[in-house]
Amino acid sequence: MKTEAGQHYIADLQTDPVGEQALVTSEGLRSVLSTPLRLNGRVTGVLNIYSKIGVREFGEFERRLAMVLADEAAIAVKNAQAFKRRLDEQLAIQQISLAATTGDSQQVWRVIAQTAISLADADGAMLMTVDENAALLRAVGTWDARNGRWVPQQNLTLPLDDNSMNGHVAVNKEPYYLSDVNAPGAHYSPTHNLLASIGGVAQSAYCVPLVAQDKTLGTLYVYSRELDGVSLEDQRFVAALMPHAAVALLNARLLEDAERETQRRKRLIDVQKRVIDIQQGIADVLSWEKQISQIRQALEELFDTSGFFIATYDEATAQIDLPKVYDRGKRVPDDDPRRQPGDVYGPRKLGDRHGLVDHDIRTKQSVLVRNFQEHPLWHDIDDMYKAGIQSFLVAPMRIGDRVTGTIGLRSYKTPGAYSEYDELLLNRLADTVATVLENARNYDRRLREVQSVSHFQQLLSEIDVGKPTIDDSETGRDHLAPASGSVVDREIRNIYRFAQEAMAPVQLHTADMVICLYDAPTRQLRFPLVYEDGQDVTTKAKELTDLTEPYRAYRTRTVGSYPDLIDWLIVQANKDALLFPTRDEMDAWREAHSDVRFLPQRSQSWLGATMMIGSKVMGVIALRHFAHEHAFEERHMRLIQTIAGQAAIVIENARLYERTVSGQADLMRSNTIALMGAWGADVVHEINREVGHIRRAL
Repeated sequence: MKTEAGQHYIADLQTDPVGEQALVTSEGLRSVLSTPLRLNGRVTGVLNIYSKIGVREFGEFERRLAMVLADEAAIAVKNAQAFKRRLDEQLAIQQISLAATTGDSQQVWRVIAQTAISLADADGAMLMTVDENAALLRAVGTWDARNGRWVPQQNLTLPLDDNSMNGHVAVNKEPYYLSDVNAPGAHYSPTHNLLASIGGVAQSAYCVPLVAQDKTLGTLYVYSRELDGVSLEDQRFVAALMPHAAVALLNARLLEDAERETQRRKRLIDVQKRVIDIQQGIADVLSWEKQISQIRQALEELFDTSGFFIATYDEATAQIDLPKVYDRGKRVPDDDPRRQPGDVYGPRKLGDRHGLVDHDIRTKQSVLVRNFQEHPLWHDIDDMYKAGIQSFLVAPMRIGDRVTGTIGLRSYKTPGAYSEYDELLLNRLADTVATVLENARNYDRRLREVQSVSHFQQLLSEIDVGKPTIDDSETGRDHLAPASGSVVDREIRNIYRFAQEAMAPVQLHTADMVICLYDAPTRQLRFPLVYEDGQDVTTKAKELTDLTEPYRAYRTRTVGSYPDLIDWLIVQANKDALLFPTRDEMDAWREAHSDVRFLPQRSQSWLGATMMIGSKVMGVIALRHFAHEHAFEERHMRLIQTIAGQAAIVIENARLYERTVSGQADLMRSNTIALMGAWGADVVHEINREVGHIRRAL
């Protein structure tokens, strides 16, 4: 029976069973008066008053009293629910804060989503994090309330703009509710339905930003399968929870950063110890070949070196060389066909190929690839450099800001042969290896230079006075064949010839040499030797008379009449060499030296030095290269100065020899004249004596 106030009365539950019969029977319930609990016009529950003794009639007073009690109960229940909700919300905040203490941001993300759904009547919640560098929102994961599971979603992204609901909320830092996500004009695009990946369907959604210290860390997207399925109370709770969640997430990230920094410092200390050990192991200054072998032996204790290689790089020429390469644990010999120019292990120019070395030199950053075939670089590297490689690690070698090459490790066994720790260690070692190799290169180079200079001096140690052709066994003396030209001219030719021979091992280009001799009393410059493109053009230069032709600079002239680089070196009387690796450097130097009017027309690289003995200027010796820039380097300045000094001594000795020989000839002529004079006097004396005898006889 239903009353006017909406109450229900059942006289006897035993004969008119309603509800749970087990409860009615066990308790002996008979009559019941049911009164609705109303609050703000809404029914929120029911108040049941039972009679257990017998059938009972509820009078008007009792019915009204039941209504009063129901109204009070509705308020009490509402307050109790609100109190419990607040307690649950506080507990949720505590759970999120507790998760933050683990320092695991992934755990905090999961707890945020799970906690939000635990108190909101929704089907799930998706979390997205802001990637400011890429201007993207990246999905972290979704809590699926229906199945009670956390679904990670690391490969889903949204643009950080207004074209999606999450993007709109992240950009504007304000909550946003859509009772119908498909409504016209909504900040929602079907193409951005990330829930499809887990079979989720959203009809309504509420999205809030996670903001801490005025910075958006991410978004929480609460969705329902029903239209207008997220209540105002649930929206209030989620909005109130998010500031606490954002702070917890920020704290977790800070703890993660602190832990990473701690671990990084520990790794750095460990790496530094290992680096010091290796540095001590390769500190000896050895030859280039022995030094590289020593480096590989030191790295064998730490890495898979089956594909170890060292590549050198010359920034000036863009030249890449691989002096040491191991392929599948075996050294690639120098005569291996793969070492031919342009081949996989041969010399090449940067940019000619797209290999691991080329990539590392261009980016100037180390590269760690655990699984080569799945890495984006697999599509950028030429096929010839991929064969059999499962994983690799390369790091640039630097001296200061200059990249001098690459040190690399390749594994042919399984992916994942190298780690971030290995990358950190190799990065620290790379610069040390660069310095060690530079020292070894300088050691080898200096040794070759000393040997070349010594050989050059030995070749020039004897004055070229003529070539012995006949061995006179009776007298024990050699007869000298007549020599062409003066001793000075022959010695100048020898300077060129011996420089070609002695300087070849140190790659000093001497084929295009010019020698100028200076006569101080007359201030005259003479060019007894001129080579261009490896050809002797000395005579040709002297024979031409046209002042506009290219050999004008080689004519005999006085200082100041043709102010060029040679003229400048003579005037300055400076023992320092003059070097121009490039044409641009030569032109720039000319701009700063107005006293030099003429530059070599064809020289792309130029090196010269004054020939001096003490303070006496003997002339200039210069080297040119007509085809390539950077043919000469700073290290060559020391060599040209040595050559110039030795040449000056040789030329001066040749002059002294010629003067000595000439003086001896003059002395012999004087002696002959004196002897002839004495013989003539004796003849006159004898004639006079005979005349005297004749006169006395008469």
